[in-house]
Amino acid sequence: DAPEIEILWGWNILAALIALATALFPAIYTPLKMLRTQPANLLQPEPPKSGKKLLLERVPSIWNRLSFNTKMTVRNLLRYKGRNSMTLIGVAGCTMLIVTGFGISNTISGVVDGQFNQLQTYDGMVYLNDVLEDSEVEDMNQTLTEMDGVEGYMPALLETYDAELEDGQTQSVTVTVPLGDLESFSDYVTLRERGQEPIPNAIVDEGPFITERMGELLNLSESDSFTLENEDFEEFTVEDFTVVENYASHYLYVNPEQYESIFGEEPSQNAYLVQYTEGVSQKETEEAIMDNDNVLTTVDLNTLAESIADKMGSLDLITLVLIISAASLAFVVLYNLTNINVAERIRELSTIKVLGFYDREVSMYIFNEVLVLTVLGSLVGLVLGTILNTYLLKTMQMMDVLFHPSVSIGGYIASFFISLAFSAIVMVAMHFKLKKIDMVEALKGVD
Repeated sequence: DAPEIEILWGWNILAALIALATALFPAIYTPLKMLRTQPANLLQPEPPKSGKKLLLERVPSIWNRLSFNTKMTVRNLLRYKGRNSMTLIGVAGCTMLIVTGFGISNTISGVVDGQFNQLQTYDGMVYLNDVLEDSEVEDMNQTLTEMDGVEGYMPALLETYDAELEDGQTQSVTVTVPLGDLESFSDYVTLRERGQEPIPNAIVDEGPFITERMGELLNLSESDSFTLENEDFEEFTVEDFTVVENYASHYLYVNPEQYESIFGEEPSQNAYLVQYTEGVSQKETEEAIMDNDNVLTTVDLNTLAESIADKMGSLDLITLVLIISAASLAFVVLYNLTNINVAERIRELSTIKVLGFYDREVSMYIFNEVLVLTVLGSLVGLVLGTILNTYLLKTMQMMDVLFHPSVSIGGYIASFFISLAFSAIVMVAMHFKLKKIDMVEALKGVD
């Protein structure tokens, strides 16, 4: 079925009102402020602000080591606080959105790789018919052992239970019990806590293990307990568990002794975790397995991985739009604010040109300020982008999929240099504009 898109009118109207308010407030406030000024004063050029001694100037050991151009840049940055603050906030906001775009991309690309290449390293599951005799199970083991396309298998019990959440919803949890050589279970499933190394022989010595997204939904800590319910509405309590890394679906991993302790009965095999041989057609191998009368069905993890990847694929377009929009916004913000900066300081720039500054030096006079503001704004944006990325992904993650928000080092570097690149493009455009300043016209008296 096609996804149903719900239009949230309340949020749409609120967003429209906020956008309208931010556009109208400056347009109303600024004229009202100017209308309170005497007309004669409005006809005069605005006098430059009186200079003040900077705090840095009170530290001669630092101030005296700065070059003349650096001192001018520091003075100008602190003299035009309002306009420079807008540039800083604008660049920080744009960089924040770019970081968020890269963060979404890094996070969703890590779901499939982390789940199916690092944690669940088996290729598929084979479900058996409900009731099999021991001899039939042995025959099945022999069949899988002799099959060319099967590299290895782990007999297991796979059962589905329900866990009730605080809001009354329920989520399915697959209880997985390895029944073969427990020490080789790590060849099929990697059990590790977030940010830790895999736990050696985990299923033998430790457990039970509940997966991370289920732990989030139940708001679990390791001192808690939780309840699972079967299809007959019987409840079973799980205690002394460890929360392990997982990205898709919910699992509870227990060894046979723990299963018997929790559920009150010995586990009986109903499935295999299977690793297929590389270079042999997996589809043909699965068809050969399905030909066995003892097999109920097979599940291909590669198909499941592709299904999840398709679900995540729609977010890639959102990521691309977000990055392009934020980068374009960074250019617009920097260009407009730099243009205003130049227009308001046209007499100052004309004066320093008259004093002998070359065109390149005049451009660097402005560019140094823009560069400092861009760097500071980008650094702030990197931090804010990390926070926004975490909030968005935790808000939008699905019930059975875990998003662990992360931004790669490459994402941070790309976000930072995209902002710097647009700053450089703006200054190239401003350089040609500054070269065309009519010094005589700009320095004319207006009395």
